[in-house]
Amino acid sequence: MAAYALTWIEEPFWHDDYAKYAALVAAVPTPIAAGEEETTLADFERLIGQGHVEIVQPDVTRAGGIAECLRIADYARRQGRRCVLHAWSTGIIKAATLHVLAAMEEAEYMEYCVQTTDLNQRLVKERFPLVDGEVAIPDAPGLGAELDERVLAEFAVR
Repeated sequence: MAAYALTWIEEPFWHDDYAKYAALVAAVPTPIAAGEEETTLADFERLIGQGHVEIVQPDVTRAGGIAECLRIADYARRQGRRCVLHAWSTGIIKAATLHVLAAMEEAEYMEYCVQTTDLNQRLVKERFPLVDGEVAIPDAPGLGAELDERVLAEFAVR
């Protein structure tokens, strides 16, 4: 895989298979990333401490929200690891993740969902366009995303 100059390898094992992560990190020069399924700072401490992953990927909707994601990012930074936020499926997650990214001491990337599903494309009125590799941080009240009530009603489970 070295010929492909990968930036990182993401989630190659079950989220809690720390021994496999540690073995892979020791065996390859490509950084290993994990954590989109983790839910607490303690989970990320294990990923780094036992799994030796170089990049953690908390998801604001799973990892305890904005405050916990910031704690995870700070922990990773103090351990000499990178934090690349996982954000998938809706504009709500994009908005919240952009706020985490803006508040991180050392931010570089976030996963930017390009799914063409209705929930990703239509649930919020804002599009958060990617322009030259950058996305503006929402500055409207709250997360800066307004739900489209018609789309919400369309997908409501009754």
